Amino acid sequence: KKRPRPSSLGASSTSSTGNPGQLVTTIRRLSETLDSLKFPEEITVYNPYCYAKLPAEAYFEQYGQRGPKGRILFVGMNAGPWGMVQTGVAFGDVSFVRDWMQISSPVGCPRCLHPARPVLGFDIQRGEKSGQRLWGLMRDTCGTAEAFFSRAFVVNYCPLAFFKGPKGTNVTPDRLPARDGTRSRVIAACDAALEAFVNELRPSFIIGVGNFAFARMQKVIEGMKIVGGPRVGLILHPSPASPKANRGWARQAKEQLQELGCWDRLITSIDYPPICMHKSKNQKQNSTSQKNTKDGMNCDDTRRQESTACQETH
Repeated sequence: KKRPRPSSLGASSTSSTGNPGQLVTTIRRLSETLDSLKFPEEITVYNPYCYAKLPAEAYFEQYGQRGPKGRILFVGMNAGPWGMVQTGVAFGDVSFVRDWMQISSPVGCPRCLHPARPVLGFDIQRGEKSGQRLWGLMRDTCGTAEAFFSRAFVVNYCPLAFFKGPKGTNVTPDRLPARDGTRSRVIAACDAALEAFVNELRPSFIIGVGNFAFARMQKVIEGMKIVGGPRVGLILHPSPASPKANRGWARQAKEQLQELGCWDRLITSIDYPPICMHKSKNQKQNSTSQKNTKDGMNCDDTRRQESTACQETH
């Protein structure tokens, strides 16, 4: 039997006129931008924000938009084949999304389906190990989904999944082709969305789940030039492909969060003040100068020029 959610997190952020919240607007914009990109023919691309739109938007509305400011923001890398690809939720193991978060909606089919990577939505019988580890720690720590999401939120830096070859080998964003500009265009779109998430959520901490997400997160925060902005940190990725993660991931992640100073925020229900998102004086002056310069390059242009690839260490 489904248990009712408290109104603070259970109510939809969509108004009576049907207008979506800012987070849903951001993922819709990101989805449209990524859908407009061209990818090499040998790579099959899944966009869960498109075909799994209903559960994805329910997640952002119920637990993102309705939550308080000043939470911890966890940022993962990209969609995995047995998690977000099936449910539209970051690290979205079906059992946790359906039974713990109480989200279960119809899921469609990707535009181009790889024969080795089926999409069965909430009927998938295979679990997502990374999601089981991450959400398992949060459930064991906070108890209910409502308690966790009142203290933290989780997103993936890139919502897409990339598969290559007859076995549907996973291609991470840092391994996308660089020569034709594919990688830089994806990164530019995802950087812009992450900046929008930070502006809307105003988190006290931003934690990269794995090296790639941490590197992109640092790049975005540095580009925003926020005075007194959120503290950033890194925890080990829970992937079973990582020998280190297989040696007690939950224990190691807890220790890392304790060292970063944000573990207490996960285990208490204290309301922490949101971060004041003020730009530095220099950035304000630069913004004014850029408005008066017709051909001036703005900070978004600079931030979107990706010169080096970051490799995920599982």
